[in-house]
Amino acid sequence: MDPAASPSSQGSTPMPMSAFYRRKLEQHQLTPEEWTAVRFAVIKHTAIAAATTVSLGMSAFFFARSKSWSRGQALALATAGNVVGLGLGGVIAMESGMKTVATRLEGSGSELLYLMDRYSKATLKEKLGDKAAEELLISDSSTGSATAARMIPPKSN
Repeated sequence: MDPAASPSSQGSTPMPMSAFYRRKLEQHQLTPEEWTAVRFAVIKHTAIAAATTVSLGMSAFFFARSKSWSRGQALALATAGNVVGLGLGGVIAMESGMKTVATRLEGSGSELLYLMDRYSKATLKEKLGDKAAEELLISDSSTGSATAARMIPPKSN
């Protein structure tokens, strides 16, 4: 039986592999080691997102005040800076947080790390197609992990 086909979807189209692995990730019970790695990443990278938000908001506020704008205009610009900072900080923190979890669990045989890897590969294959995804994934023989590489042609002399 295909792992992506659930018993309730018999006779209908099977769910995509990324949805299968996402469901497995949602149902996964964290071990104490995994919980420690996730908690560390959340605390560390939430601080990064908060610092980005505060710094962009305050910078926007002080910029507006230096231009002799009214307090309302300065607060509006500070709010826009906070929203942009929250978005940028969230994206940066999410990406680096996933890398932190993967780094802390590397070599431990963690099921969470396996599911995260399979989910990212399945999502990549679904977005780019099987052929393009295979070209982007390059196996690193020294560590045995797969990393996405840029498709940059070599420079000719």
